[in-house]
Amino acid sequence: MDTSNLQGIARTLLVPLACRALESPRPDAILHDARAVEVYNALAGTPDFLMGMGKMDVFVATMRARQFDAFTRDFLARNPGGLVVDLGCGLDTRFDRLKDGQMTWLGVDLPEVIELRRVVLPDGERCKTIPQSMLEISWLDEAARLIKPVLFLAEGVFPYFSTADVRPLVMAM
Repeated sequence: MDTSNLQGIARTLLVPLACRALESPRPDAILHDARAVEVYNALAGTPDFLMGMGKMDVFVATMRARQFDAFTRDFLARNPGGLVVDLGCGLDTRFDRLKDGQMTWLGVDLPEVIELRRVVLPDGERCKTIPQSMLEISWLDEAARLIKPVLFLAEGVFPYFSTADVRPLVMAM
């Protein structure tokens, strides 16, 4: 599958995928993510996906993913069947890592990102995506319609935007 049409912020979705995929096979891995390995291989992943990140950056990104998994597990333990909204979801495979048969997952990202995501990580009954900028807050209507306890995840996406861009989104949530 071709990732060459991804430009700018959209292209950064390859970085966390590569971090998880390259870490997973290690015998001492801090995060095991078989689905990330599958997606990375399906996209003919290369170290170029890391966009110049060094070993320490890869370690920090993988630790961040592991910590976000812990936040999500804790939320789902307290709210079985809860809704997890993944802002700037990219090629996040957390739904597959934490699949519990109850949660609902809603991923929000740019249309070109969701187009690629749906090829390698198709939507399902409890895992859906919205092809829209997270800053266009009309996607919140879908989250509200589900009437469930909700956890909003924004793993590494906010730094690409100014405070003025993100503030209305945070206030709306």
